This record gives sequence, C-alpha cells and structure tokens, in this order.
Amino acid sequence: LVVENAAKHKENPAFIDDMIRTIDNSVQRMSNLLKKLQQTQPTSGRQLELKNVIINSVKKCQDRLPPPTLRIMEDSLKVVADEDNLEMI
Repeated sequence: LVVENAAKHKENPAFIDDMIRTIDNSVQRMSNLLKKLQQTQPTSGRQLELKNVIINSVKKCQDRLPPPTLRIMEDSLKVVADEDNLEMI
C-alpha cells in the first residue's frame, strides 16, 4: 500500500512522514514478535474477549492514514491467548 501511494504522494511531506512512521512501526512490531517467538518459556494464555482485543488494537492505530475502521458483526468471540502477543499480531 505504501508503494502504491508513493508515486502519487511522494512530494507530500506529510505522506513521507507517515510512511516512515508506518514502516518503523511495522519493523518494531516484527522485531517484538520475533523476540517473543524466540523465548524458550511458553507464555501462559487466558480467556479473552476477542472483540475487546481488536477494539484496543484499532484504537492504537487511529493516528495512521487512513485510520482503520472496525465493524464487528458478532457480539461474543472468545479465545485463549496471551493478550500482548495477540495484539502484536
């Protein structure tokens, strides 16, 4: 998506700044995920309401362009997971 938009917005400083933040965030998330995957001790999970995890993740990304939108069709979806690990994905 960044590459697709670069041709038409490459002269826009706000686009360049957002592009750098987006790529930096992706690199940080991937690095954190790799560190977690390399841990020798398994993390313990607990039952989570998936809807709440997704809502929190979307809120954290509202400063991005375009801001993500969310429409949840199911009221209750539960998973057993580590919340931090799940949000990273």
